[in-house]
Amino acid sequence: MRGVTAMEFAHFLMTFHPPARLTVGMRRPNAYGVTMLRRTSVLRRTVAGIAVVGLAALAVAACSSSATSPSSKKATGRTLVVENNPQPNFTDTFNPFAATSTGKSQNALALFYEPLMQFNNLKAGTTYPWLAKSFTWSPDGKSITFVLRDGVKWSDGQPFTADDVAYTFQLMQQNKALNYTGVPIAGATTSGNSVTISFEAPEYTNIYGIAGQTWIVPKHIWSKQSDPATWTDPTPIGTGPYLMDKFTAQGF
Repeated sequence: MRGVTAMEFAHFLMTFHPPARLTVGMRRPNAYGVTMLRRTSVLRRTVAGIAVVGLAALAVAACSSSATSPSSKKATGRTLVVENNPQPNFTDTFNPFAATSTGKSQNALALFYEPLMQFNNLKAGTTYPWLAKSFTWSPDGKSITFVLRDGVKWSDGQPFTADDVAYTFQLMQQNKALNYTGVPIAGATTSGNSVTISFEAPEYTNIYGIAGQTWIVPKHIWSKQSDPATWTDPTPIGTGPYLMDKFTAQGF
């Protein structure tokens, strides 16, 4: 078996894109009583760190090749240049309705906000109760009623209620810029611990967008914002398992 050449290793590094590693701090159990452990920073791996290990591996491979192949030529020194692929600076924007927010681009919204149901994309039609315990469609498919989970609280200690869910969908109905799922919402009403969302047309096939991709926001926070579409939401309050501890342009 031959060793890896410097050129082959360089090609590997130039095509490798290291992911960011997110670690944040521990707060409280989620809806199922599971507590998540976290630390307090977002770190970025760089290719430069891998280059050190890679060069050492090349050196070992070269030595091994020389030892097993006496007829091989003497190795000559080569320079391996590795260029980092830095991420742009973060901005403290976690508005779950904004497509350009840091929360959206870093897939971090689920740390703070939650949907009504969870879906298993590997098992078609499989749903799991989350903020809602169950849902029922009307016969014509133009409305859906969710029965909400009891005892849920927002991360600021306020109780989660049916009004929050109705408000979220009403907000999307009244401000088209917030309706990122494109669901044709006609209205949202409450009855006790249940919420009924109505639509302009049958929406059976859009259950994922309605229940799995809509982040529910707290009415007592969002109703105070003059323009929810442009609000940055720098310190998100949600039902998710995490709280924002601190934020910098390099991490949070």
